[in-house]
Amino acid sequence: MYSAQLVRMVRFGILFLLLVGGVASAAEVAGLYSARVGADTPVERRVESALAQVLVKVSGRRDIMQRPETQTLLDNASLLQQAQSDDQHLGFDPVGLKNLMSSLGLPVLSDDRPELLVWLARGVGAAAELVEPGGEIYGQLSLAMQQRGLPLHQPLLDLTDQLALNAQDLFSDDPGVVQRASARYQPDAILVGLRSGEQLNWVLWWDGQMLREQSSTDPLALHQFADRLADHILGVREIGSESAVQGQLVLEPVGAYQPDGIALEIDGIATPAAYLDITGWIRQQPGVQQLYTVGQNGQRLTLIVRVEGGSAGLQQVLAQNPQLTREGEQLYRWTDL
Repeated sequence: MYSAQLVRMVRFGILFLLLVGGVASAAEVAGLYSARVGADTPVERRVESALAQVLVKVSGRRDIMQRPETQTLLDNASLLQQAQSDDQHLGFDPVGLKNLMSSLGLPVLSDDRPELLVWLARGVGAAAELVEPGGEIYGQLSLAMQQRGLPLHQPLLDLTDQLALNAQDLFSDDPGVVQRASARYQPDAILVGLRSGEQLNWVLWWDGQMLREQSSTDPLALHQFADRLADHILGVREIGSESAVQGQLVLEPVGAYQPDGIALEIDGIATPAAYLDITGWIRQQPGVQQLYTVGQNGQRLTLIVRVEGGSAGLQQVLAQNPQLTREGEQLYRWTDL
């Protein structure tokens, strides 16, 4: 049995849908290409750990680390690294990273992301009150959204906000009040949460859609809710779903990723530019049907190539590139010109 308050929330959402929607303004997110690692992270793992965090933000997906192609990026982490402010805060080259991700077929979202404004209230009826920014719930949501590369804004709850809105307005039959109070922040999406004890009822308005959810106040539950929220806003779902990133990319289940072809090893791939040059060149050659990156160990890159004519056909293709020298059975060396 739904409570009268929840029924009012639903009615509020339906009315709000008539008022909210249209073109999102979006904003460029700061810190997409940098991450902080813990002081207890081993020195030899810090760059790789930081890049793993950045990949989640740039792709918008937590499941990016399940993709086999991601290992190539981790193997090249030190080559992509930029100057750092300290041993724990590491940054990466945005252009080089995005080019590598695109060449590997990994999803890359725009640096302009939707901005989310969150209003929180606690209590019931006349006793309800707005939750001040900076509290634990705001903090947990902000951290989770930062990990996904989505900007989250907390209202100031200054005199302007207090004159424009009170807790009862969040669940009233007049959604225009919340819309007008939110306008000063120019959000692309609005999230309203009502806390009752350890339970939270949520309503999200985004791009003319409404999403209704519940969660507890437990930090893990809040992070799980925030991940579902980010998936909805970014158009992202788990690997193997029918949904796609930006309506274009459908990912295969990891277990189904078993490419057929000829294993090829190339030594001397010391920079991201060299990687892009050789993989791009191979993909463009007549007879090459598909190219997969398996991984990289030091400067040795391992590829799987599907090509007409099998091994003999691949040798004919590679013999046309003066920067490649054959050193063994399916082993070549790349020389930068």
